[in-house]
Amino acid sequence: MSYDIRTQARLAAQQLAQVGLSRDLLEYFGVDREVIELYSRKEHPRWGQQRQSKSMAWLRGPEAVYVVRAYRIFVMLFSRNANFEKPVTIVDLWDWYEVYSLIYPEDVVTAGRLWGIFQKVLDKTLVAQSCKECGHPYLVHVEDYALQTCSICLLAKKQRRKKR
Repeated sequence: MSYDIRTQARLAAQQLAQVGLSRDLLEYFGVDREVIELYSRKEHPRWGQQRQSKSMAWLRGPEAVYVVRAYRIFVMLFSRNANFEKPVTIVDLWDWYEVYSLIYPEDVVTAGRLWGIFQKVLDKTLVAQSCKECGHPYLVHVEDYALQTCSICLLAKKQRRKKR
């Protein structure tokens, strides 16, 4: 079944609202008031679950692995927009979140956090480069640009050392 763009956007908005995407982001994407009101009530089971974090600690700490995973999934899904040159639509955000959640169900990554990654690339807090170990693309905090190894490879090295 094929839907027009407006219908796809409405369905994506409903799905993102159901998983707790913040009211601010739903409004940013121009989601209908009725959808926002339906899922923004305190009695809704996921109300307020996805607050967009203002902290950037997750970009550089142990959770940086999530950023690398998220970026690689984004590149896989939207290879023509790997540098985030075109805006991410609400449908893109839903697809990105859904695929990430299916591949890494144990990770605590929300659609709001994925949106935050997009915003950090736009404001040049995160920059893309290729890992010298595995050769795959990854995002790194601009202050850590001298690091040439992605956090996934760094984590794998740490785990290998622990086993010895």
